[in-house]
Amino acid sequence: MNYDWDIRDWVERNLRSFFRRAFWIAWFYALLKPVEDLHALFKAWSDETDFNTKYSSQQIVLAHLLNDLYDPTNRLIRVETVSDGKVVPFIKQPAEILPQVYVYQPSEATPLYIWQWTELYDGVNFRVMVPTALSADVPKITARVRMYALAGMKWEVVLF
Repeated sequence: MNYDWDIRDWVERNLRSFFRRAFWIAWFYALLKPVEDLHALFKAWSDETDFNTKYSSQQIVLAHLLNDLYDPTNRLIRVETVSDGKVVPFIKQPAEILPQVYVYQPSEATPLYIWQWTELYDGVNFRVMVPTALSADVPKITARVRMYALAGMKWEVVLF
């Protein structure tokens, strides 16, 4: 979940024209400063919680189990966590083959790359990476992962 809220931008967009003077804008900023502080604390807590829940012991145990059952000698099966999947804006369609677009002011140190939604999130929480030597065991591995994966977790088996 994305909880980004730019309070200063929100104040400027939602004020009536009568209140769009420097005194009133400063006054509204002063009124909303405690809310902005609470929002910053909540955002930090939300980011930390998202990071902590992204990695679960279930995935570590699942990789160990699959290696024990299907690849006991080489132990090449691994479970990889996919990115958190936060949605950011994009300004071109995926079908368009265009160079990366950067939006920035000359005073900024680094430009902001505006990602396409397909580059960020493909709908899975983790991937089970299986070596091609074990491609005959993929249906068994898929059944085993389906048995042990937590409800609500989306996953895929990828041969490498």
